[in-house]
Amino acid sequence: MTGRPTTTRALSLALILAAAAVGLAGEARAERPALAEASRFTVGGALEVDLVGLAYGLRPELLWRPFAPDGAGQLRVALGLLPGPEYFFLPLDLGWRWRWGRAWRVSPVLGLGLERQHFFVGDAPPVARTSLYLELGAAVRIDRRMRAGLTVAPDLSLWHEPGFGLAVQATFGFDLGKGGEAD
Repeated sequence: MTGRPTTTRALSLALILAAAAVGLAGEARAERPALAEASRFTVGGALEVDLVGLAYGLRPELLWRPFAPDGAGQLRVALGLLPGPEYFFLPLDLGWRWRWGRAWRVSPVLGLGLERQHFFVGDAPPVARTSLYLELGAAVRIDRRMRAGLTVAPDLSLWHEPGFGLAVQATFGFDLGKGGEAD
C-alpha cells in the first residue's frame, strides 16, 4: 500500500508538468506563424532549356518553408511542360532547395531532389524514369517579395532508362504573405 501514494503523486506531477508543457507550447505556437500561413509559401517557376535532347518551356513550382517563414530551407514541388523538336518532356520534381540570405540583394541557391521524367516521342510508347537532380544558381531580389535568378540543373538517372540531363533555367519567385524582410 505504500507504493500507491507515490504512484498517485508521480502521476499527478506528470499531469501537471504535461499541462504546463502544453500551455508553453501553445504560447510558443501563438508567436510563430502556422505551417499553412501564406508567408511560408513562394510561387514561381522557370523558363527552361534542356540542353540534352533539346526541350524548352515553363516549369511552375511551389516552395514551402516548413521550419520558419524566413528560413533558408524550402520543400519544392514543380511540374514542367517542355516541348521540343524530338519529344515532349514532362518532369515532376520533389526536392529541397536552400536559398541563403533572404535579405541580401543576391543570394546563392542550392537544391537537390528526385525528378520523375516522362518522355513522349511520336508514336513510340512513353518512357518514364526517375532521376536525381541538383540545382546551382543565384537569385536577385527585385523587391521585398519578388526574385529572379539563373540556375544550372544537371540530373542523373541510374534506374530504368539510364541517362543524364542538363538544364539552364531563368527563374522567378513571388513570396506570398505580407512581404519579406525590410529593405
